[in-house]
Amino acid sequence: HGYIRIARRMPSWPQPGRLTRYQRDRRLLKEVLCGLGCSEAWTTTFVSEADQVPPGDTAHAVEVANPLVEAERFLRTSMVAGLVRAVLYNVDRRQSHVRLFEVGSVFHRRDATSSGPDPGPQADAPERVSVILASDGDDAWTAVASWRAIAEALRIEGWAMGQIHPAGPVASAVHPYRTSTLVSTGGTGPGAAGSGRPGGSDDADRPVELGVVGELDPTVVAGFGLFGPDGRPRRVGWLDLDLGILLDTERVPRGPEESRPVSRFPSSDIDLAFVVPEPVPAGSVEGTLRRAGGNLLETVDLFDVYRGASQPEGSRSLAFHLRFCALDRTLTDEEIGALRDGCIQAVEREHGASLR
Repeated sequence: HGYIRIARRMPSWPQPGRLTRYQRDRRLLKEVLCGLGCSEAWTTTFVSEADQVPPGDTAHAVEVANPLVEAERFLRTSMVAGLVRAVLYNVDRRQSHVRLFEVGSVFHRRDATSSGPDPGPQADAPERVSVILASDGDDAWTAVASWRAIAEALRIEGWAMGQIHPAGPVASAVHPYRTSTLVSTGGTGPGAAGSGRPGGSDDADRPVELGVVGELDPTVVAGFGLFGPDGRPRRVGWLDLDLGILLDTERVPRGPEESRPVSRFPSSDIDLAFVVPEPVPAGSVEGTLRRAGGNLLETVDLFDVYRGASQPEGSRSLAFHLRFCALDRTLTDEEIGALRDGCIQAVEREHGASLR
């Protein structure tokens, strides 16, 4: 027939070449991590038994039928091994200030496979972002600060750090006492607790798990040969998030995009320290303070955690810095006093705490 006979026309779709909301948010996430001093890394998807965490645990790993290298015949269940080895590669070349992140898929073999003419995929392959913070001074606090920057950039509303230890392959790689789960308290529904799939009827009442934040286990770090100048395993901050859940605006609500006006009236700062039971997450106390402070509470920051002989057994002290401000007036001493009393009573009532 001939191409010359086909009439020319403009493309008919309304938005050619535009990124989706998910792609835009993923790109923003990468920009934030680069701004925090991280470099994007790419590590291999194929790993050996030794690179599984813990080493040799292949119970949930997917084995490749025709591997390019016989030793690397498994798909990774986490990005821990690849990123730790990347840090070690730099440290061995006297590049000790290393912060890396990777966006990619991990693979978990399903316990039960469906039958029939179309059994479907035999493994889950969620897209995740893993961040390793291995510069001098990096630890769990650095990882938490990185998460706060991400949450602020994405306008994540209603999140908390849970006390529950994470499950899955990453559970054996993170520090048992310096790691916490991240949950979204503003969104509920199918896929709660990080399952990625609808579960039982209780899913609608459970917060959605976003990932983990904290440090890698020193035994895991030492197993890869990553040591500090003092001969001890390096303290390594770790942040691991499920992008499919984090960037889903229906399950993880976002704040408004409009900027808030800045008050021209002076603000008032107060500090409150509470003695709380050890199992109570600091994020839950912070959420209570935000609700009790209402619209006049501008910021709330945890600045001190104390455990010592002066504290009752099984408890710790959490100190928060609160800033109150109004858009239309200067708050009086009576108003600040009422707000302070309301915050104290709310924390005492909801968490069994006492003012220190």
